[in-house]
Amino acid sequence: MKMEFRSSMIRGFTLLLTAVCLTAGIPEASAQDASTTVYVDALWCRVHAADCPHLILKEQKQTMTLGEADQLGYRIGESGQSGRTDCCLTGYTRQHPLAVTSNDAIGVAEVRVDAGGVLKYHVHGCHRFTPDRDDYRMTLADTLATPGAYHCEHCIERGPGFAQMTQAEWDKLPSHAPWEAPLGWAPSPFPISSYPEQSEIDILLSETLHGDIGIQERTFINPVATVDNFVIMRFFFPVHRWLDLYQAYRSTGDTDVLEQLRGSARHYNTISTNYLSAAQYKARVPEGLEIL
Repeated sequence: MKMEFRSSMIRGFTLLLTAVCLTAGIPEASAQDASTTVYVDALWCRVHAADCPHLILKEQKQTMTLGEADQLGYRIGESGQSGRTDCCLTGYTRQHPLAVTSNDAIGVAEVRVDAGGVLKYHVHGCHRFTPDRDDYRMTLADTLATPGAYHCEHCIERGPGFAQMTQAEWDKLPSHAPWEAPLGWAPSPFPISSYPEQSEIDILLSETLHGDIGIQERTFINPVATVDNFVIMRFFFPVHRWLDLYQAYRSTGDTDVLEQLRGSARHYNTISTNYLSAAQYKARVPEGLEIL
């Protein structure tokens, strides 16, 4: 009788625990076996379950088994810019260590002008860094071989990535050389009751159009990686840059400024038209913050 009672209690507890897990939406560990099909992010080496709410462009993502992803060292069920949040496949226990960026991986060596020109290595698509064309595309080993160089802590945390840029896209990036004012010129307030001199307007436009571009997101060889990157960036539009350009256009009517705005708008329109589900996800769940 005691054994039957104990068995009955164990079965009852197991059923209760299962019910609690299902109600809370927590997958059971036994359900996450190595043969489960998972979907691979095009930007980073991480995978998601088929029903993960953070999985976008499901029909355009490569698939593999959970066991294969584990063996390759991919991140499993991670979301967010740095992958600090577990969003799916939480019942699975890894059998293999996480992959790290290999020494021969080509990334971006950022020239830290503010730190005496030392190099900082990033994987393509680092969410804390937008490259300039004056930076270098180098391997991790070559970067770290230079005096004072170091590896971006966020890239270490997130792990290796897939994204790469073409030479044509790299050439579109701005230079990080500072804007130089005309010799002998000093800034002064514009007059209140009259239009500024054309020379002053030209200087304003020169400074406005220098350096950064309207489009914040990079364009990668794999367009799905471009959309993955678009989703994790903080804003739908680069608001500060857009504001500077908009104010300059409204005050001067300059067509070059207008073209920068239009170029950026075309970029986002293409993403929103071709990848509607991703644009809707970003608008609905900014930076992975679920709307309750």
